[in-house]
Amino acid sequence: SYLHQGNKPAYYKIFYLYDIDRSDQVEKTYGAFAKRFSMNESDVRNRLSYTRRLFKKLLKEEIMNYSATSDIADAELRELLSL
Repeated sequence: SYLHQGNKPAYYKIFYLYDIDRSDQVEKTYGAFAKRFSMNESDVRNRLSYTRRLFKKLLKEEIMNYSATSDIADAELRELLSL
């Protein structure tokens, strides 16, 4: 994976727990994540922002494999991310 190759496995863990995991076992605030991962809230926010951008980029690349145009890919990406 891109994050493991880039020596950023904690980025993925924060992203997964904050944005993907649907369980109620994790308090989803920047403060709670900062404490859990021994960093400040700004670092949590920056890691989430970086990983979200990467996720969108990779997802768009996959959509472009079967989309006729970039506009169609952008529309599908917006639809997927709104779910």
